[in-house]
Amino acid sequence: MNDHQVPTAWVILAGVAVSSLLGLVNGVLVVLTRFDGFIITLATMTVLTGGAYALLGTRVLDHYSAGMRALGSAALGPVPVIFLIAVATAVLLAVFLRHAIAGRALLASGGNPVAARLSGISNDRSVIAAHTLSGLLVGIAAVLMVASVPGVNTSLGNDWLLKSFAAPIIGGVALTGGSLAVLGTALAALIIRLVEIAQAQFSLDPNWVNFVVGTVVLGTVLIGRWRQRGQR
Repeated sequence: MNDHQVPTAWVILAGVAVSSLLGLVNGVLVVLTRFDGFIITLATMTVLTGGAYALLGTRVLDHYSAGMRALGSAALGPVPVIFLIAVATAVLLAVFLRHAIAGRALLASGGNPVAARLSGISNDRSVIAAHTLSGLLVGIAAVLMVASVPGVNTSLGNDWLLKSFAAPIIGGVALTGGSLAVLGTALAALIIRLVEIAQAQFSLDPNWVNFVVGTVVLGTVLIGRWRQRGQR
């Protein structure tokens, strides 16, 4: 888009498709190797980060299409379009996981793989589907991020790693699988974003902000573990 002025619609479709494909590959690797998905994802993240540096170097891409910039600045009244897209994505995700057969199968495999297998659900297929869905969501997030910033370089998104853990954990997602809270995750992400805005507005030390977010995540995990033991 930056170097060859490819139309915005094609860029968005290609970007989301490639991201979904990478998620699919990640899921297949998890199934084939039987390694923990977290380890595989860290490995593929490192490979992709190196590929991004090899492709872009230290360049800042700021000559991409006017259509992408228009998407980032468009609004319906006081509400930005990119915010509405994020909300619509969360709603569709919640509907898929609660009412679609494939979504229910994902939760079943996450909650109790043995029971899911005995019920005729392929846990391997669920793992691949979960990683593919993750790739799709990453692609949508990347499009919204690129549309909302004046320029792009290889460091963009590096500070999302902690937030990607913090939002679902604070929002009430069960780390053991089988249960999730899309609304809670969205609200937690909004709170984290508000903290970032306050940091910029009042010139707060970013190290302290990260410390607070990390402490909240750790405390939430410990409280969740304590509640699980109490229920048992």
